[in-house]
Amino acid sequence: MNPDVIWLCATRREWIELKKKIHFTPNHTLHNFNFYSGWYNRMRVELGQMGVGMERARIKAYALFNSLPRMPRHVIHFGFSGGLIENLVSGRVVIPTEIKNGEGEVVAPSSDLIQKATSLCQKLDMNPLSGSLFSSEKILVTPTEKKEAGIKTNCQIIDQETFPFAKICAQKGIPFLSVRAVWDPLEWDVSLLHSTEPVDQDGETKIARIMKGAIQHPKLLMSLPRYQSAASQGNKALARIVLTALDEWN
Repeated sequence: MNPDVIWLCATRREWIELKKKIHFTPNHTLHNFNFYSGWYNRMRVELGQMGVGMERARIKAYALFNSLPRMPRHVIHFGFSGGLIENLVSGRVVIPTEIKNGEGEVVAPSSDLIQKATSLCQKLDMNPLSGSLFSSEKILVTPTEKKEAGIKTNCQIIDQETFPFAKICAQKGIPFLSVRAVWDPLEWDVSLLHSTEPVDQDGETKIARIMKGAIQHPKLLMSLPRYQSAASQGNKALARIVLTALDEWN
């Protein structure tokens, strides 16, 4: 595999909407990576589903960029994030201008790609927010945890996987961009959903686990339509951005 552009995400649900426009097939060129190849308007698209968690992201980021025969022209990491500030609703697109970890390290994505992505989102009437992304070692599930993290880090959104990829791209001089869609706003308590372990380490959603938890916890059952709606909003927004970028940037 020798891609010009690499698209990365953590879980399948973050790129599932793209399958409506791109027929992806597993790419086994790189061992131990969940990569998929597809064609869109005669362009080859290489997408990596790298799995969840900060530690896994560190391992995968290092291994990936030491396995490629040559470095890509740029890397775009996209997916869902949690909100750390009030009034940040599900489906809102955020273009991070800086990415932080819990140790106080800060990485700035490519200013050129940020500008292009912001202009693209504005063209799509998405009104993207420019802000800071905190990549956390742990999942934060309650409003109190998320609010405290937002105050401590001065960030607007949170995930677990972006920072390691942004850092290694900065070290290797590869232009990097992060595009996020809010899934769980600050006000949501998703502790019951998290207790079901709804996604495995490879980023695959485990429906049986979720339904088992929903049967045991009626409150979770009542929340599932809202969670699904939020995922759908994020999926559609991210897919529109990726597909428009493929049309206009290549």
